[in-house]
Amino acid sequence: MPPKQAKKTTAEKPLPCQDGDDAGDTPELDPAIVKVMEAMTANISKLTDNKLDHMLHSINDNISQHLNEISVQFDKAERRISAVEDTAAEVEGSDAVKFMEQWIPRILDVETKADRIKLERAHRIPGPTASKLPRAMIVRFHNFSDRQRVMEAARRKKEVLF
Repeated sequence: MPPKQAKKTTAEKPLPCQDGDDAGDTPELDPAIVKVMEAMTANISKLTDNKLDHMLHSINDNISQHLNEISVQFDKAERRISAVEDTAAEVEGSDAVKFMEQWIPRILDVETKADRIKLERAHRIPGPTASKLPRAMIVRFHNFSDRQRVMEAARRKKEVLF
């Protein structure tokens, strides 16, 4: 055969998948195979659900533990400052924040900008105490670094008297 004719005959032959008759047909599967496939799918789904459930519980536990740690840190941020005698109430007047902003650096010898530590709030524990000890002050610092400096200075001084 001449080369031109050989090319022509190959191009004219249809490929098996190009046939329009059998292209979309799939043979029916044996019912036993279908049953095995369904069982395998169910097992895979069950295993996946179990694994995801375990991961979800683990993540929830980690998140709740982290939330508890943050809550503890938040509580520690609001420190009680005791040993401030009730007689200081006359000195501090009605603005406990302003008084504590000036009193803390002066008593603890903490270096600050403009001799003042920035506080968000400060107040005394309400009500009289059972003992003759002065009521404690609760102070919330605006800056974490200020709180750290005050805590370090208080540890160094050990006993802080007004």
